[in-house]
Amino acid sequence: MLPSEYGLPIIWKGSPNYTATRSNKVGATIHWIVGTLASADAAFSTSSSQVSAHYGVGPSEIHQYVDENYQAWHSGSTVGNASWIGIEHEGGMLVNGVRQPPTDAVLRLSGKLLGRLHHEWGWGRPVWGVTMKPHNDFSSTECPGTTDVAALTAYAQAEYDRIASEATVTPEPDTPSTSDTTEYHVWYKVRTQAHGWLPEVADLSDYAGWQESPITDVAMAVSAGTISYQVHVKGGSWLPMVTGYNTGDADNGYAGIGQPIDAVRAYYHSPNGDKVIRYRVAPVNGNWFDWQRDDETSNGQDGYAGALGYKVGKLQAEIAAW
Repeated sequence: MLPSEYGLPIIWKGSPNYTATRSNKVGATIHWIVGTLASADAAFSTSSSQVSAHYGVGPSEIHQYVDENYQAWHSGSTVGNASWIGIEHEGGMLVNGVRQPPTDAVLRLSGKLLGRLHHEWGWGRPVWGVTMKPHNDFSSTECPGTTDVAALTAYAQAEYDRIASEATVTPEPDTPSTSDTTEYHVWYKVRTQAHGWLPEVADLSDYAGWQESPITDVAMAVSAGTISYQVHVKGGSWLPMVTGYNTGDADNGYAGIGQPIDAVRAYYHSPNGDKVIRYRVAPVNGNWFDWQRDDETSNGQDGYAGALGYKVGKLQAEIAAW
């Protein structure tokens, strides 16, 4: 499996500087770091800096600091923080007294990220000044300096067009195929702390998870009947049950709030009442826990899959006889 849905090299870094309030995003704010990606990592990792961004882009890696649904402190503006995703770019370093713009490699990689964001958030085709704006639109600053925003916009448009051309193969929102109505199937996908949303898994064809990164969110769907599911946040509590399957719907499309989980609970409402969902999880760097059937508590079952206090790293599920 690829480490992210579009194969982007996204590495979770995290930052304490954000507002944990979900808000709809209408576009991306473009910044330059005036330094390297490593310097952004250092600045965003300490609460004393009081700044962050959702993403930082270097020539070969993308670092994520804040969940897209939450508000990074990047624009110097309440509206800018609440409604825009902040993207920093390696560049602006002084060479012989001249600040160097982000390289073409940085812009190309950022364009792939921007194309994905426009697709996932439903912003439409990237347009500079509409869905992509400079930092200095929100506060008094030179940022993003001499960043070649025309090239960046073109790369973002190219990636958006590529994804849109594949829409007939991979529809949005996530809608699993139900062509085989004589069998029962479950589809599921997870978002990990380091990689974002991973590709969909069907039944026991594989497992959902990647490189032992903690799972933060889960989405599930079935071919017949309905499914209700929820997750338990490590160090927190059970989140509300959800029934949808759409990674773009934070209310009912998936279970999770972007924080590591330590348990999953699911219940399958089969058409004839003769099937259950059978599922299990494995902790990060650990072996699989026992199988769980629906939310049953008989025969040594806990009513959920997982162990409170242990971050979940993998998930498997199938539909089984009652």
